[in-house]
Amino acid sequence: MDNIVQRFSENVQDAAPESDATPADGAKSKSAKAWEERFDDADFVADMYIDRHSHYVLSCEFDGAPSGLVALNDPALTGKRPPQRGALSVVGLVSHPLSQGVGGALVEAAATISQIRGYSGDLLLAPIGDASRAFYLAVGFVPDGDKLRLTPSAPENQHLWTGDDGQWRLRKYLEKPIAATKQDLTDARP
Repeated sequence: MDNIVQRFSENVQDAAPESDATPADGAKSKSAKAWEERFDDADFVADMYIDRHSHYVLSCEFDGAPSGLVALNDPALTGKRPPQRGALSVVGLVSHPLSQGVGGALVEAAATISQIRGYSGDLLLAPIGDASRAFYLAVGFVPDGDKLRLTPSAPENQHLWTGDDGQWRLRKYLEKPIAATKQDLTDARP
């Protein structure tokens, strides 16, 4: 697993803007600083949250290089499965700053594993920063105490999510190929 995290970090670093691309006066624009922070954040999340202690780590690859990672913990495997919070826990999710749709594909895969593991597709996570919070809210997560919860089968998510034979999909991505089939995810072992 460390290899996939290392490969992701290298892929992010290879695409990061050159730090010597600073104007002669030394002042970078607000957008240039934000762009650099996005690359730094992706590398940080991969290093800090995608770890060997997670029960599942999934990667999304493009041209043979990891473009996104998600780490999941199953409360049933740790003995921490309180009924009121019964959901697969998203420890970390990160996508390459230059990717599109990778975060959504990883949430789809995580929701499908949650379905397979008996959590009805429910996911629970703590977002890191405003941008990730906005993304999660846009794909149907709602506040649940100090965390966010996704229940793809909830009536308020019918316009966002569809489930066919236990495979959860975001409706906006239905025309795109799926990242992993239910069978691929069923075969995944903790």
